[in-house]
Amino acid sequence: MGDKLDIRSTPCKPPEADEVVIKNRAWIINPVNWILQQTSLFNGLNYPLILGGDIAGEVVEVGSGVTRFKKGNRAPEIPLGLGLSKPSEGGFQLYSIVHAVLAASVLDSMSYTEAPYSLCVCPRPPAASSSKIT
Repeated sequence: MGDKLDIRSTPCKPPEADEVVIKNRAWIINPVNWILQQTSLFNGLNYPLILGGDIAGEVVEVGSGVTRFKKGNRAPEIPLGLGLSKPSEGGFQLYSIVHAVLAASVLDSMSYTEAPYSLCVCPRPPAASSSKIT
């Protein structure tokens, strides 16, 4: 615990029947992320792991049992990688695998940087700190 963050390549895997693959476009830096890095608050996590739990992006692949989403949909989601210690489900990476029941549709009027906030009880980011992510 308390080690520096490390950047590595991770393998991409196809989604299971009830999952979608999201190309991440925006992330929330949640206090839980740095707490996990600095402490042993949650026992039972397998390290190394990929942190990040509040993200938004574009659906790029859909599992065979998913009917609510199709390729190209925009979605905020809460990946479960943190709790399951599955690197493919962590949020701080270019592509995340997400259980479809944990994803939602993004309104056309909502930017990627606003979308992750729609899933959590927290204030919207100040307009001055918003940036476009392409």
